[in-house]
Amino acid sequence: MTQGTWNVALLQMDIAIGEPERNYAKLEEMLNEAVTNEVKPDVIVIPEMWNTGYALDRIQELADPAGERTRALLSGFSREHGVNVVGGSIAEKREGGVFNTIYAFDREGNEAGDYSKIHLFRLMDEEKFLQSGDKLGRLELDGVPAGMMICYDIRFPELSRKLALGGAQVLFVPAEWPNPRLHHWRTLLMAR
Repeated sequence: MTQGTWNVALLQMDIAIGEPERNYAKLEEMLNEAVTNEVKPDVIVIPEMWNTGYALDRIQELADPAGERTRALLSGFSREHGVNVVGGSIAEKREGGVFNTIYAFDREGNEAGDYSKIHLFRLMDEEKFLQSGDKLGRLELDGVPAGMMICYDIRFPELSRKLALGGAQVLFVPAEWPNPRLHHWRTLLMAR
């Protein structure tokens, strides 16, 4: 990082719905490509629900138990390449159900923070398949305080306000946002 700026790689992938094996393989390929570019990123940000996509009817069987596989992959990658990774979000199975969870790792491979989506999107029946998170997504990368939200969370201003009042200087918001509402996305990101 130079003079208070980051080079950020935003990975976008065509998620294979309900096919974690394909998605993990594709993500590893994309992560390796990101760190071999001419300008190495300081931070890599991955999409929402990249491990399973929104295969909600099968989410119980597809979700990563306690995020173990994802944590191992992203922690090892961060440490090996000396890059911060904001792990988009995954379907994570734990006691109490399945959560839409981000894991973030610093350059040494240490878990810098985690966050589970608080505001579930009822128009997709997320609340029937996923559990809501109950804590703010706070982390620090390279000494910079930051916050994490996921997709629909961005429609709720108090969440970003609490993160900002808590010192967040950067807000990471991975999302599977629909293209027809792209203008909403851009407007909300600027507002937050």
